[in-house]
Amino acid sequence: MDVDALNTFLRCQIRRTRQEKGLSLSRVAELAGLPISSYSSLETGAYRFTIATLYKVLSALQVDIAEIWPPFWKAKLDLSLDRLKEVDQLNWFRMREIYLRSVADSLCLVLSFRESVEFLGWINFPDKDRALLARFFLSKAGDLEKHEWQVFSRSRGERRLCLCLRRATVAPYLAELIGQYLLIWEVSRTF
Repeated sequence: MDVDALNTFLRCQIRRTRQEKGLSLSRVAELAGLPISSYSSLETGAYRFTIATLYKVLSALQVDIAEIWPPFWKAKLDLSLDRLKEVDQLNWFRMREIYLRSVADSLCLVLSFRESVEFLGWINFPDKDRALLARFFLSKAGDLEKHEWQVFSRSRGERRLCLCLRRATVAPYLAELIGQYLLIWEVSRTF
């Protein structure tokens, strides 16, 4: 991961943590001993974090660095050996790339067809989320956005291939890349 990508990831995690704790920008800046304008610039990406500044902000948030560090160091890979044989490495790296670039909490690739749902591959995907998405795809009802899921899909007839991301930041270039990957996965019939 390059420095810019790491900084982007960290600032998104810090913002998410601040919001989850119900803290304002000004309160975190005050606790960290930073001017509000500097802290705001760190969170928006105008400034990069230094080690000293990162330490101050994490102390203000009462968070350990391990809690915000990039997930590729700690992501739970939920692919069985059988599934790994089915999912070639290139497509696994495509899913991982989207997961890392979007700073998602969870990712899964789903194939829904008529009355069935098959989870083809996933990263950091708990059982409760699997049940939620299965209900959504089977009933075509419910609001995934309130559960912070974004769904990108390609359909062919009754067959629908979907990439689902939870709590992700998807820039326009990444949405385009996801569309290209879905097309590749659909056409190549890898999944």
